[in-house]
Amino acid sequence: MVCLNDKELKFIKGVIHSINSLYYELFCQTTTSYIVLIIIPCQMMASIATPLTMHMFAWTKARATLYVGLMLGVCGIVSIGVFVLIKILSKR
Repeated sequence: MVCLNDKELKFIKGVIHSINSLYYELFCQTTTSYIVLIIIPCQMMASIATPLTMHMFAWTKARATLYVGLMLGVCGIVSIGVFVLIKILSKR
């Protein structure tokens, strides 16, 4: 068993604290970038896509809404799958 003096313990606690604060900072940056890069464009696409598909494919509003909703749902499932895959691969 290794015995550490107070100075070494304070140093180790400082290193752990700096690692935790760095992790928290990276987490905040990742969350913010996710919101800006994923959620906002998806909301914009949802509001623009229905009238656009109505015009492009001569669909009714109900049919365009259905297909745009299905497309967004599939995109959401794919993005969750990608995030899970990245988490699994980053552990290696």
